[in-house]
Amino acid sequence: MDMVKGFTDTVVNGLLPQFKSELEYAYIISMVLLAVNSAERSWHKENIFLSFHRTLLFVNGAALVMAICLGESPVAQLADMGMITTSLVVWWIALFAPFDVLNKALDFKVADVKPVLLLLVIMTSLRQLVAASAAVDASLVKYPGSLVAVLLGTIGGGGTYAVAGVFGDFARQISSETVTKNAFIASLLVSLSKIFFPTCMCANMVLTVCILLILPLNVSPHCC
Repeated sequence: MDMVKGFTDTVVNGLLPQFKSELEYAYIISMVLLAVNSAERSWHKENIFLSFHRTLLFVNGAALVMAICLGESPVAQLADMGMITTSLVVWWIALFAPFDVLNKALDFKVADVKPVLLLLVIMTSLRQLVAASAAVDASLVKYPGSLVAVLLGTIGGGGTYAVAGVFGDFARQISSETVTKNAFIASLLVSLSKIFFPTCMCANMVLTVCILLILPLNVSPHCC
């Protein structure tokens, strides 16, 4: 058991934090592409400012919903200049770069596998699971012992579909039933381990199990 705990601690506390920036970049790319694909390219090019503002909302959508639920400033979530700059660069490449280089890179195939797209899916999925766990932690700090951590973890992990009844079409546009289900499962298991079994069950172990179970499900459609 100590060996397993040591392995999971190394993964969650050692390995994943080393790639935090890369995982965030992958997430931004995924959400920018989701925003770009939400309308015809002609609309984006005819409404450049609206298009970029929509992109920023897509990239920050889960964080905005989380901020509202936690009683924090939603505007503060949009103030990160690093995020704005990265989103702007990816948005411009996706819409205006010559030869449609981004989509061609994502569509590049080796045998039946698109390696660039596969890597993007893996990194984005990892980021969502880590974000769900972090949102659970943030919730338990503010509301100790409360199972509201499951809801906030689900939202933080990109599962805004869960609150579409409150936040409407926007919550649906930036998420999906699959993403929401995965975020819910991870948030539920991590929350239960932290609230009810803090001494006998390691939350890092639970998160690692979630990664090992959920990640292959997200990756498998892109492997054939």
